[in-house]
Amino acid sequence: MQRTQSVPSYTVAILVTTYKRNAQLLRVLRQAADYIADYKGPHRYYLCVADSDRDNQIDLPPGTAYVRNAGTGFDENFIGAALSQCGGADFIYAMADDDLFNPALNPLYVLDAAMNLDADVYMFNNVLFLQHETLILGHEHYRLPPLLPPVIDPMDRIGGVVPRYCAVMYRAGYLAGLRAELAAFVGTLHAYAAPIFMAIGRQRMVFFDYPVALFESDAKTDGAWDDVERV
Repeated sequence: MQRTQSVPSYTVAILVTTYKRNAQLLRVLRQAADYIADYKGPHRYYLCVADSDRDNQIDLPPGTAYVRNAGTGFDENFIGAALSQCGGADFIYAMADDDLFNPALNPLYVLDAAMNLDADVYMFNNVLFLQHETLILGHEHYRLPPLLPPVIDPMDRIGGVVPRYCAVMYRAGYLAGLRAELAAFVGTLHAYAAPIFMAIGRQRMVFFDYPVALFESDAKTDGAWDDVERV
């Protein structure tokens, strides 16, 4: 990957896919809205919600783009939003409604650093957490060896584990070019991962070993998984 010579101003959609988790959704949207308000960098960030609950009634933070899933399930929710609702963005940072950003610093500046590199997919580490009276943090999802050779298989850069739907950013034009390929993954719950593996195969994925997000690891008893086709 070659570092670009200059950093233009990009538009970045923070896409949150959701289904029947309004409390968790509002929690992460308010957190992200605060980060956007405090952000002083060169790019434009905005919130983007894709909802698989067609009957949902919710008041979102001002300026949040919102679309209801025209299809069925997580895959069509993700694909539809990425290709239409977020179509005006240069990059799409995707996350689930029950996850959080890392509160240690404003993560938008980490995303800024990533966009200095020429790639189609940008992956970041994430940390498991449990939500009780306070946050209980677990281990990082991608656990790498202390030393890596200069030329390695891209999968080794993420510890050989399956990419998680958390802390991943896509170049929007790259996703738009995969419309037909993404359609083949509808119903698998893994439409988000297909572009990651394709980018890995093309040497167009970069990994940042910094945990910009917290991944909710509590048992999913909130109702969202009662219909696994939607989640």
